[in-house]
Amino acid sequence: MVQVNLLGLLFNASRGHRCRVFGSELKIQVAGGIRYPDAFIVCSPVLPGAVVVRDPVVVFEILSPGTFETDHFEKNLEYRDTPSIRRCVMLEQSCRGATVFSRERDDWVGHVLTGDDDLALPEVEIALRVADLYEGVTFPSGPGEALTT
Repeated sequence: MVQVNLLGLLFNASRGHRCRVFGSELKIQVAGGIRYPDAFIVCSPVLPGAVVVRDPVVVFEILSPGTFETDHFEKNLEYRDTPSIRRCVMLEQSCRGATVFSRERDDWVGHVLTGDDDLALPEVEIALRVADLYEGVTFPSGPGEALTT
């Protein structure tokens, strides 16, 4: 459900923009190999019939217990080392929240967002409410905004 919400919000927000949104139907080339992110945005032309995009600007991963380590560490490092990627958004499945990594000068900096926050994507002139990404999603422990320890 999170991926459906994400793609719908991105498609609506990107209407009339030069950048295009894709789901996991296309793969991207990153430093280290080929990946299938849950969604990504590219601002260069994508030819009809293309199967690989070489210059994504923003990538989205939806974390799950089975993919957490790969997404959070392996893919994150590959995304960091891919010059075209300006932002990587890792969305939680167990709560309303995200970790957003972005380029700040020569650094790859992470910020945590909760359901009350806006997800700004200035590279593509889009902003989304984190809470909207989780519309209709219920969590086993209730609709908490973040995990607590």
